[in-house]
Amino acid sequence: MQEFIRMSARQKNQKKERSGKKADEILNVCPNCNGVWSEISLGGDKCYSFYPKGVLPTYGKKREACKKCAGV
Repeated sequence: MQEFIRMSARQKNQKKERSGKKADEILNVCPNCNGVWSEISLGGDKCYSFYPKGVLPTYGKKREACKKCAGV
């Protein structure tokens, strides 16, 4: 049986603030095509997730060439 834990308003706000910072650590912006990309691990395999320009904000994210532009 699952136990449900009540979160205070302060805890909810802190969780929301951290989720944006975590996304900035995971996501990268390609300086060539301005797309946002990340590498994810699914079942031990590394997968590549790409979002075209304009779908996600690029402010505060690391700049690194995506696999498509790097030619890998």
